[in-house]
Amino acid sequence: MAAFVLRAGLVTVMMFAWASAARAQSSPAVQDLQAWVLLLGQIPVGDQWLIHAEVQPRFNDDISQADQLLLRGGIGRRFGRRVTAWAGYGYGQKWNGAPVTHEQRTWEQVNATLPKLGKWAPSMRFRQEQRFLEQSGDWSHRFRALGRVVHPIGASPWSFAAWDEWFVTLDDTANGPRQGFDQNRVYLTALRKISSAVTLECGYMWQHSAATTKAPERNGHTLFTSFTYAPPVR
Repeated sequence: MAAFVLRAGLVTVMMFAWASAARAQSSPAVQDLQAWVLLLGQIPVGDQWLIHAEVQPRFNDDISQADQLLLRGGIGRRFGRRVTAWAGYGYGQKWNGAPVTHEQRTWEQVNATLPKLGKWAPSMRFRQEQRFLEQSGDWSHRFRALGRVVHPIGASPWSFAAWDEWFVTLDDTANGPRQGFDQNRVYLTALRKISSAVTLECGYMWQHSAATTKAPERNGHTLFTSFTYAPPVR
């Protein structure tokens, strides 16, 4: 666990250098209006274990067509009140282009809830992905680091949340992702606790994707809606 967190910190620092280099070489970016929906369940099994199940359809081209579908499942273990480690499998199908492409991935993740700063509730997430990309016939390794804060809105059941996530590809793949900065996502949202187990979020996400040999630099302007079912651990 300690080695994973140390590696996460080192790679996070490297992200900013890669991102600066990528932007310095960029050409005018493509702009696209998108809509993403996240259906997420995190079910406790006993005091320490959890099951993760996720369905995420995405629409692009000014929300005129289905872009991709991501399915993700996993198992998590709690270490105290603040840290949870996860591992799982994901499958993605992408229609944006011909032919339809498929992706298999395994992933490992650490979530950490940090002490509150006044009414601000910060948290962090580090994820490592091993992606098998059908179009390249090769494995691609990617690291992701996310920081999030949540703040209640008065005495209402609503809260404001913001997060920033960086993606870095760790190696070169044949006819696939290149090593270095991959994308950055910034998200601003309002969230509401429907019950102790159910949360609704709806907000705006800006997604900046680096140019590749097959696609130009892109900015996605995304309406992001999520429904989370996460019963409290008893």
